Amino acid sequence: MNYRTSFRTVVVAQLVATILADWATQATRTALPSPLREFTLAQPAPAPWLIGMGVVMIALTLITTVGLFRFWSPARPMYLASMALAYLVAPLAPVVVQTAFASTLFSLAALLAGLMVGLMYFSPAASEFRRREA
Repeated sequence: MNYRTSFRTVVVAQLVATILADWATQATRTALPSPLREFTLAQPAPAPWLIGMGVVMIALTLITTVGLFRFWSPARPMYLASMALAYLVAPLAPVVVQTAFASTLFSLAALLAGLMVGLMYFSPAASEFRRREA
């Protein structure tokens, strides 16, 4: 497998892990013990600005994922900015209770995101982004 295919595989795997983690959080909520399930149901709805940030993050994720897959050079700084934004906004979100399965998938997605950053800046795949800038 060449480095272009390897990088694209990581990009797709990261997106799939993120989608599965979000799905698992919702789908496995019934597996939580009753007190935790009741606690999550009693949480207030997120603030409108937080929902807006979520919409922006989903749009950025889709744009940057397609851009990274196609080796579009602006996708690299956009991806870093979206990651930074996600980690800055995350502490402001309401309490999250999830199963170990969902948590593991989110950890996998974060690991793959870090791998993507390393590959897009410090591997032969980085030259593909620079070549497209010219």
